[in-house]
Amino acid sequence: MIAQLSERDYRADLQKLGAETEEKQAKLRLLKAGPRAEEVAVARTTIQKAEERLKFRKAQLEMMESLFTRNMVSRKEYVDAQEDVAVRSKELDEARGRLKVLLAGSRPEEIEAIEAELARLKAQRAYVEEQLQRVRIVSPIAGVITTPKLKEKVGQHVKKGDLIAEVHELRTVTAEIAIPEKEISDVR
Repeated sequence: MIAQLSERDYRADLQKLGAETEEKQAKLRLLKAGPRAEEVAVARTTIQKAEERLKFRKAQLEMMESLFTRNMVSRKEYVDAQEDVAVRSKELDEARGRLKVLLAGSRPEEIEAIEAELARLKAQRAYVEEQLQRVRIVSPIAGVITTPKLKEKVGQHVKKGDLIAEVHELRTVTAEIAIPEKEISDVR
């Protein structure tokens, strides 16, 4: 091993990705589980209340209509009663619509989106784990480190592609040596 780079950032990324993955998995389980029985019960109770209010307002409207035909209430009071019935009818329709949406559950597109997000997080996690494996700088060959003053590089920032150290293989060494002419006969 020639050097070990800091792995702090990679470890932090892994923790963050783990938390995001857990969050998305919980959301996916929630979408697949559908509505709780309590939510459905509340929606049905809301519909019953809306039906009762509408029934009461319709009875009031009938009474107002009979009084209006005998000129015992003003036109405004009669129109207000009609508007009130219309509003209560819309409230009932909305409550029924909310129950229908609740019972329909999650849209398949929502589930697919969460699953795609989980796949992205998984790929990102694999990438970070691969980068974490690369924080240990090792030489692909056995040999001797020939970089002068290597200890002075400890603690320095290095960028991708920076030369950290040179390693020379000792199996085949080529050397250039200056030899005087009178000693050349001794070289083999």
